[in-house]
Amino acid sequence: MNLKKTMAGINSIRNNIKLFLIYLIIVAPLSSFANDFPGKNLICSTKSYPVKGGFEFTNRSEVNKFNILVNDSGLKSIKRTSHCYRILEGRILISDKSATYGCGSYSSYIDMFSLIYNIPTNEIILSANCKFYNGNLATMLEKSIRE
Repeated sequence: MNLKKTMAGINSIRNNIKLFLIYLIIVAPLSSFANDFPGKNLICSTKSYPVKGGFEFTNRSEVNKFNILVNDSGLKSIKRTSHCYRILEGRILISDKSATYGCGSYSSYIDMFSLIYNIPTNEIILSANCKFYNGNLATMLEKSIRE
């Protein structure tokens, strides 16, 4: 009788070790990678514009998106909007709205490995190449529109 209890205890320990190893292999790397973005900035460019905008990750779920707009006269301005973000399957999904307005749907994304920002539309996918930027993103964008 005691041998059966001992074997059951050993099997239980083995199962717990397996679950812990699965957690370490699958879940821990994803959650640690997801936590790398708060406090980081991305600066983005397109074929037509060497600096088109960027992203400022403010915390684990919110991001400020900056977009340099050009009007018909060539006058440049910076549009700053707040959005929610979440990480899923190697993509940073960007919401349409801020957390204040319930985030809305997630209609654009940044590939976490290539850092290409994609905005799918009905006809085409707009994209921009991004890279990490160490510095004040808003100041850098202001400087770039004055040049």
